[in-house]
Amino acid sequence: MAVFLEETITEVEKAKYTDEDVLVIILLNKNPAFRGNARPFDLEICGKKMWKYVELASSDYEIKTTFCTPESDVIGIVKPMLNNKPYTLVLYSDTPLIKKTTVNEILAYAKAKGINAMKLRRGYVFNTEYLRQESMIQGAITNEFGEDDFFIVENPATFATVCQTMKKRILDFHMQNGVLFHDTQTVFIGVDCIIEGGVEIYENNSIGGKTFIGRGTRLYSGNRIENSIIKESCTIQNSFLQNAKIERDKILNGKNIT
Repeated sequence: MAVFLEETITEVEKAKYTDEDVLVIILLNKNPAFRGNARPFDLEICGKKMWKYVELASSDYEIKTTFCTPESDVIGIVKPMLNNKPYTLVLYSDTPLIKKTTVNEILAYAKAKGINAMKLRRGYVFNTEYLRQESMIQGAITNEFGEDDFFIVENPATFATVCQTMKKRILDFHMQNGVLFHDTQTVFIGVDCIIEGGVEIYENNSIGGKTFIGRGTRLYSGNRIENSIIKESCTIQNSFLQNAKIERDKILNGKNIT
């Protein structure tokens, strides 16, 4: 679970919606700036598809997805997808840094203010009945709700920036939980990895998939680990582990286990 995406609940969020209140529509943006890639929203960032981060941030609510381009008419795309939920939140696949707390804060604000239409830095919140009657977006108030959350992946350069930001978020989360890194520049940790406090990770390690690493384990340099379980107090170096299960206190050097 990408628990590092969670943040402290704010006061305004305490009035949050429920699943019965909100439909979230995620627009999967076919951005031509990614030449040769017809589905840039499927590009992986730290082991998860870009649009899946937006889905994760919206996971308290019903979610639908559809495709769009930079020229798409948002109202024309969204209206056929409306249901009986009182509110509709429209987000884009190209804002993978958005957090669940931000989504909840946006919705709580719209509800508290009785807003019919609100334009976000990237996306919209609508009163669904109001939206049913409109053919174009007009009179929407604007509220930006956090520059970082709505940083847009609009080309390969901004994609690289988001990859670095997400990598830092993940490493910061694990360090706060007591994981010791000798060199954060050469270590990759996937978003779905679980690492217990007290693990020590040296340079040149790549850990991805749904991997678990138990406390007291030392990962010396040169390891690639995917979808594996490593129990407590192991020592591993120069090894490739895929779908492996390593019992506690094991010492591995130069092993290839798949």
